[in-house]
Amino acid sequence: MARCQAAWGLGPRRAVAEAAAKIGMCGLAAKLVGADGSSLFPGERLEEIRAGGSLNFYRRTFLSDRNRDIVQAAARGDSAFLIRHLVAQDATFPELFDDERVERRSGLQRILKALTDSPPCQVVEVGCGNAELLKRLAALGHDVTGVDLSPLRLLRNRRTITKLYLGLAEDLPLPDACADVVIATELLEHVSNLEMTLREVVRVLRSGGIFHCQVPLGGFADGDNHVRHFNEETLRYVLEQVGFNIHSLTVIPYLCDNTPNNIYAVAGLRVLSRRAPVASGQGMR
Repeated sequence: MARCQAAWGLGPRRAVAEAAAKIGMCGLAAKLVGADGSSLFPGERLEEIRAGGSLNFYRRTFLSDRNRDIVQAAARGDSAFLIRHLVAQDATFPELFDDERVERRSGLQRILKALTDSPPCQVVEVGCGNAELLKRLAALGHDVTGVDLSPLRLLRNRRTITKLYLGLAEDLPLPDACADVVIATELLEHVSNLEMTLREVVRVLRSGGIFHCQVPLGGFADGDNHVRHFNEETLRYVLEQVGFNIHSLTVIPYLCDNTPNNIYAVAGLRVLSRRAPVASGQGMR
């Protein structure tokens, strides 16, 4: 599909539906449970990920029936289910959670500090939510763009940040090589297709661009919407596999007054990694 369709005013619902269908076609074809009751989708241990030939992996222990349903929908590529769930959930959320404020979040503080002394650059945040970080970066002179799946949160903030787009992380409504910096905090544990998401980050970054990402460490700060867990090994592995050099990878607090319970990575895009082949069976562009 033409990515510009996903811009506000140019058929975002249709564009998201088409992107969801594309992800569904890339989902696992196998049934989720074998005849012996064992799980067939890739587990989240590093040796399982390496052996699976794909960067997609999913949790195998669940917090609740709802968590199990969400994980299984992600593993089979059922993005329609996931979108319905997220949009319905978002309608019940407050306008702004306290932990969305930049001053509360350790990782956002680190990103803000890194970009405070940087010359003005093109910044894309995937999963931007209420765009609290983008507002701060725009005030520093950076050219900012946000992508999120929540229509309500994007609409609330379009008066402040004009370049906010409705879209899936697996099919960003942005042109190739449009960003110097891509940010994704508290996102990778949610996405249906991790490999597609990371390769989209690679696609929109310019050579030598920087990727800031943050995920919960293991089962810390777990939630029903988390479809996978990361540890330092697995996060490093998936980033390196799509073409990043790891500049730093640190265990940090989620909130500034927490104990360390998140992984924060800064990675640089290697030259010529943009056209890296997709793992067998994933059917990406």
